[in-house]
Amino acid sequence: MPKKRGRPRKTFNLNEVEMLGYFHATYDTMASFLDCSVDTIRKNMNDIDSEFYKAYKKGINSMKMKLSEAQLNSALKDKNVTMQIWLGKNYLGQSDNPLGEEEDNVSILFEGWDD
Repeated sequence: MPKKRGRPRKTFNLNEVEMLGYFHATYDTMASFLDCSVDTIRKNMNDIDSEFYKAYKKGINSMKMKLSEAQLNSALKDKNVTMQIWLGKNYLGQSDNPLGEEEDNVSILFEGWDD
């Protein structure tokens, strides 16, 4: 039986990886916090089927949900009109342009005006 070469595979606490995802930690920050090389982080992040990658993405998605909740609370509970408008534009496809994208295609004729 041949001997294995290289360093032993590093195992990570996936709760810590998820927390790092929550804060959108950089590869450098993760490597420092998890006491490994940036190459090790890069390798784990490039494997989208790995538990490491999934934990990091779960943390990011958790943060996005929390942020979305805070925005909705600001818009609805605090009656923040600016946030209501922003959410309407981004989530509902609303715009300041009442004619929408069709405006460029609309020809307006004014009587009495020469071309």
